[in-house]
Amino acid sequence: MLLLLALPALAQSSPGSDPTLWPEPQRAFFQDGPGLLLSEEERDEILGVDEAGRARVIRDFLARDPIPATPENELAEGIRRRLRLVLGELPSPRDARGQLLFLRGRPAERLVVDCGVAFKPLEIWTYPGADGAPREIILY
Repeated sequence: MLLLLALPALAQSSPGSDPTLWPEPQRAFFQDGPGLLLSEEERDEILGVDEAGRARVIRDFLARDPIPATPENELAEGIRRRLRLVLGELPSPRDARGQLLFLRGRPAERLVVDCGVAFKPLEIWTYPGADGAPREIILY
């Protein structure tokens, strides 16, 4: 009975909307960091187009140059640096720590809480706020 109720929802999703089935460069762009920089509209667009459309969206996004007067593309270079940072510190960029590291960079302080009393290991990352005061983010 439940399967029958789920069929209309399954039929409505487009065949290319599962990033795990995309070609690896497109999947990696969408799930391993750079896709976090997309607006909600861009995320919806990339999920709704075919492989060629995704390639176009990705190419157009990476072609954005925040400072066109310089010889390099700062957006593309920033993405490469952040991906190197994430992959140098974590086994996968797809968990919350990898996403936070990609978006915010290295924290000023990182406290790992992993003891027998804690239900799950957690980490407290501290970043400076806009006012300079420390802001803590709890990851578990």
